[in-house]
Amino acid sequence: MELEQMKEQMSANATKGALIEKVTFAVLPIMFACVVYLMNALSHVNTQLTILESKMQLVVTSDNKQAPNMGAELAREKLRQDFMQGNQEAMARSGANKAILDTLVWRVQELEKHKDKQMSSSGGRK
Repeated sequence: MELEQMKEQMSANATKGALIEKVTFAVLPIMFACVVYLMNALSHVNTQLTILESKMQLVVTSDNKQAPNMGAELAREKLRQDFMQGNQEAMARSGANKAILDTLVWRVQELEKHKDKQMSSSGGRK
């Protein structure tokens, strides 16, 4: 009787061992793929960090102050000059347009005066 129980227990242990072995061999490739993916992701993040650090040296000095950027300053100055030139041109056009409008208003006023003179000299007749 004990022998049969031992056989059954050994058979159950062998079945458990086989199940564990199957699960292990099924999970092992998935775990390996996960490790490879994580290593690739870490490598990608490391590359991005290196690029970011190299770009940061262009913007910030070692004592955490803004580095001079001549390219940006030159571009900013050119934009400022372009804006000022465009603003001056707009002001000149505005002045010219105002002069034209003032002339037109003056002519209309002169025509109205002339019309009023004609009306009063003709005695209110058309």
